[in-house]
Amino acid sequence: MSASINTGVTNHDDITALRLRFLDAWDDLTPVIIPGADEADDEPATAYVVLNVFPNDEDRLTIGYQPDYEAKGIVWIDVYSPLADKDAAAWSLADRAASIFRDWRSDDGRIRCETASFRNGADEGKFMRLIVNLAYRARH
Repeated sequence: MSASINTGVTNHDDITALRLRFLDAWDDLTPVIIPGADEADDEPATAYVVLNVFPNDEDRLTIGYQPDYEAKGIVWIDVYSPLADKDAAAWSLADRAASIFRDWRSDDGRIRCETASFRNGADEGKFMRLIVNLAYRARH
């Protein structure tokens, strides 16, 4: 008799759920670029965000034949705002992005997000860059 393998949910399931959460809540506030999911286009001329989800760790929660796991990762959002719009516009977008995930839980309770951390990125060309990071945990 062969042992069954707990295939359950995957890191990509987490990535997909977190992307959908952001896109649903962000609506059409600014363009959103998702590396690995979008075709490369030219940089937008207006404010925009780049959304990444990086799984980075896993803990075993139970032992036994089919253990449960908790995946951990980071939602990484780069906010780009034209320098001409001053920093208030960039911070408004960064705050909005953070609020989408801050203390959020998926409907099934499987994914939960923590609070945000912010930092200034290096200005790039005509854009100011702010970085928003939020840790998440997901049951597998």
